[in-house]
Amino acid sequence: MVQGEFLWHWVKILDKLKDKVIIWPEKEYDNPKRHILLSVDGIDCRTWEKASEEFNVDPKTYSHKYNHGGLKYEIGVDAYEPQVVWVSGPWRGGKHDLVLYSEEGGLREKIPDEDKVVVCDRVYRDKKRKGNDDLALPCIGDLPEIFTFKSRLRARQESLNGRLKDFRILFDTFHHNPDNHGYAFGAVLCLVQFAMNHGHPIFDANIVEA
Repeated sequence: MVQGEFLWHWVKILDKLKDKVIIWPEKEYDNPKRHILLSVDGIDCRTWEKASEEFNVDPKTYSHKYNHGGLKYEIGVDAYEPQVVWVSGPWRGGKHDLVLYSEEGGLREKIPDEDKVVVCDRVYRDKKRKGNDDLALPCIGDLPEIFTFKSRLRARQESLNGRLKDFRILFDTFHHNPDNHGYAFGAVLCLVQFAMNHGHPIFDANIVEA
């Protein structure tokens, strides 16, 4: 059985492939005919609970989704292809999804202009902004076909998250050196993308362009 440093050596090699398999299709996203670009969501992973000087659980590393210590990643999936186009993390579990999206160097800065949108769930609603023109939240006022398309994109994103959690290293509480979690996540993400490239794609979102 492969274990210890030798195992992590190969995990880190897989993680390094992210730059080759997680592809941002810049040419396609600059196409003026392309309105809906991708879906985005945060995914939480359980880790050992880290104490702070004031609390037995550090609230900054606390995942409210699991009521447990955790780390968070942000994943973007192309709206029309079974392709992960964006990943960032690990981030502390207590960081809000909208904060990750809006940070300097984050996904929001990669969206070409106001005519392009990213499909997301209601947690991305920003009450302080006059408008979230780049975020396509659930909206009962959408045309039925657009409402269905956006709903399927969100479900499709959850399907990808489920595939990642099929790997116990991400499903169970992480018991290894916390510095290695990012390598494990990257390696699993590459394996899932390889599977989608070779006969096991996530389902089609019933393509309808806005």
